[in-house]
Amino acid sequence: MEEFKKLENIYQQDEGLRLFGIATGQCFTLDAIYTSLSAIRLSPSAPEKVHNLFNVAKNLALYSWFSGGLAAMADMQGFVVVERALKMRFPDFEDQSLKGLFDHAVEECWIMDQRFSHVECHPMDPQAYSRRLKYLLRKRRNNAMHGDGGYLDFDCIQGIQIVAEIVNQLFPDVKP
Repeated sequence: MEEFKKLENIYQQDEGLRLFGIATGQCFTLDAIYTSLSAIRLSPSAPEKVHNLFNVAKNLALYSWFSGGLAAMADMQGFVVVERALKMRFPDFEDQSLKGLFDHAVEECWIMDQRFSHVECHPMDPQAYSRRLKYLLRKRRNNAMHGDGGYLDFDCIQGIQIVAEIVNQLFPDVKP
């Protein structure tokens, strides 16, 4: 059962995260998390509001080292970032759901497989991943929000990276 941390344990790593790291062989030091998160950046052309929301997600991911449950909150904040970025990119679709906004972005080729660092683009279907991503995002969001099936993904950094890559496709870096 999740417990409220005692004051004398505030600066210690979350016990669940520590055990998860041991079980998976992943390195979850505070320095490693900070270094990974520092490397993830949004395009300067993304709106300030999106940058602010994104930095909240990164801070939640960082503080998940102290309290592992914040990883789910970081993921949820990532969905807030994506939805806000989509609404700002497509103001005429402001009243659409995240799914509707994402569909529009994929249909208009704002979001493409080749622009994701972790995706190998399929030559016969260059948007196969992008079309599926809306379902993957919705499933991950629902798991985080509703606790469906438990939330064991302490490593929310990959989710933050995907959020950044979506936003950076919507607001590409403009070079003179």
